[in-house]
Amino acid sequence: MRNTITLTIDGYAARDAEIKYTPQGTAVAEAVIPYTPRRLNKQTQQWEDAGETIWVACAFWDKDAEPAQQAIRKGTPVTVTGTPKISAYTGKDGQPRASLNLTARSWGVQPASRPQQPAPQAAASHQADPWGNSPLDPGHPPF
Repeated sequence: MRNTITLTIDGYAARDAEIKYTPQGTAVAEAVIPYTPRRLNKQTQQWEDAGETIWVACAFWDKDAEPAQQAIRKGTPVTVTGTPKISAYTGKDGQPRASLNLTARSWGVQPASRPQQPAPQAAASHQADPWGNSPLDPGHPPF
């Protein structure tokens, strides 16, 4: 059995998904989902940011690319499950940075208003591919 890491992220798209094509003509769409850690301030009883925002670039390959590009708009609540990859790069300021990329395996657009705690059946629905697509090629690298 091969070890794999799977990551699921729930969040709101930071911008419209964009579609591109590899030199071989394979479609790939990218959506970015930010995550900012939060904590409850016990003095004010208000939630506040508790760290830097992590920007997760989600790649939707091949048959998932066009549906993702059509469905994911800025502010769309989505759930994406896939294989994570961390990439190092140098920022415009010359400082080392890292990005988190996720090659989508399954995904879905969530209803606009979500309950505070998802119902047990909602968690199971994230595993299904609502578009009936086959699993993606694990050899595809994220953006």
